[in-house]
Amino acid sequence: MRMKRNLLLISIVLLVSFVASGQSVSPDDGHVTNGVYHNNYFGFSVKYPQGWVVHGDATNTHLREIGKERATSTGALSAASTEVILKNTYQLLTTFQYPLGTPDVDLNPAFMVVAENVSHAPGIVTGRDYLLNTRALMIKTGVVPVQDEPLELTLAGRKFFRQDAIIEMKGVTVRQAILISVNKGFALAFILSGRDAQAIDEMVSSFNTIKFSVPVPAATQPKPAPSSRRKPRGRN
Repeated sequence: MRMKRNLLLISIVLLVSFVASGQSVSPDDGHVTNGVYHNNYFGFSVKYPQGWVVHGDATNTHLREIGKERATSTGALSAASTEVILKNTYQLLTTFQYPLGTPDVDLNPAFMVVAENVSHAPGIVTGRDYLLNTRALMIKTGVVPVQDEPLELTLAGRKFFRQDAIIEMKGVTVRQAILISVNKGFALAFILSGRDAQAIDEMVSSFNTIKFSVPVPAATQPKPAPSSRRKPRGRN
């Protein structure tokens, strides 16, 4: 009888192990170690500004509520549409220079990483596609683009597109840079907010610390150019 119980226990343990190993990680499967954010799902790591404060789920929930209120109050989106977008959006990393709520801070620079599922829109292949699709929505919510066309740049071997914008919040002008790369059906966004263009450029330059541990899919890698040299003819 004891042997049967032990076999049953072993079977349950093996089943649980199998199920656990078969589960795929979710987009928000990440962690912070020594000032570096690591994400297992997208296979990248990036340093956030030294000394800045990482905020957790409570702050992320609060920020999502603020975003929802702004989208609906400006008429940019209906409440139902906003809920759909939020369900498909993951707040991966939220850091501020100072803890939220610090007195006498009129502008709190931020560095955030967000991922939105865009697999339902096959026309969104690059960060440029995403930024152009969301431009009208950005303007309606008070996020005014600076460039007419997103700027292309390559970071860690990946193609990104950068869109700078200006936001007025409670009488304070905030400068923002949004860097987008499409990865695994998600628009992976790195959002940097600061006081002026110089501060943003400094933050973007430090963003070069990003590293991808997962290679670019073969389908998106450039094909080698055909050789112009002719093959020698065989002798008869």
